[in-house]
Amino acid sequence: MDSVRLAEDLQKAVATLNHDGFEVVSITPITSGDYDYKAILEAGGRGENGYGGYGYGYGFSYTQGLIVTAKRIQGV
Repeated sequence: MDSVRLAEDLQKAVATLNHDGFEVVSITPITSGDYDYKAILEAGGRGENGYGGYGYGYGFSYTQGLIVTAKRIQGV
C-alpha cells in the first residue's frame, strides 16, 4: 500500500470533481485483510525420538482503495 500515492490520487480526484461542478460528500475507505504465520518443528523429547516446536500467526488489515461520493452543485 503506497499511502503517498493514495493521497495524491485522492487529491486529484477531488480537484477534478470540484472543477466539474461536484461537491464531495464523503470518502469511505475500502479495507482488506491478510495474515502471516511461521511454524518451527524441531526434533526433541526423550531420547530425541519426539518432536516439538512452536508457531505464531497474526492478521492485519489495510486500506485497499477509497470510494468518493459526490453530488452535483445546483446552478453550475
